[in-house]
Amino acid sequence: MSVKRAAAAQFVFCLWAGAAIAAPDLAQTLAEQKTRSLLITCTSQNDCAVKWGKAVAWVSQNSSFKLRLATDFIITTEGPMDGFGFLTKSAFVVNKVPLGGGTYKIDFESSCYMSRHCNPSHEALLESFAAYVDPVVIGPHRVVRFDC
Repeated sequence: MSVKRAAAAQFVFCLWAGAAIAAPDLAQTLAEQKTRSLLITCTSQNDCAVKWGKAVAWVSQNSSFKLRLATDFIITTEGPMDGFGFLTKSAFVVNKVPLGGGTYKIDFESSCYMSRHCNPSHEALLESFAAYVDPVVIGPHRVVRFDC
């Protein structure tokens, strides 16, 4: 196969893969599966205190930006920024959301200035966060990513 044909084949594949990933139903389904598989909850005052403390520690240790706010229910960092070296670095927001009956879920969000080129990716950050805060959540789950 010639170099031009190989390049054309790769372009077509990436175009097809991009279209498949961009399809709203598929993207939404994958996001919902991801969210379900990485649901972090706490059910007692002690359990919540430990997991929330780990969430604060993870954000502090993994953020390229300063911590903006850390309360009993929200953690935020500065950013994302459009300066040199920060275009692909993620800012974080973590919320502790009451579900009722003394149970809470811990939601993790990340975003960067160049959202399609965050490094590390949102999926990698989410997996790292979940593994640190509640290792039971990760189990056999693995992230597979194709870069075109």
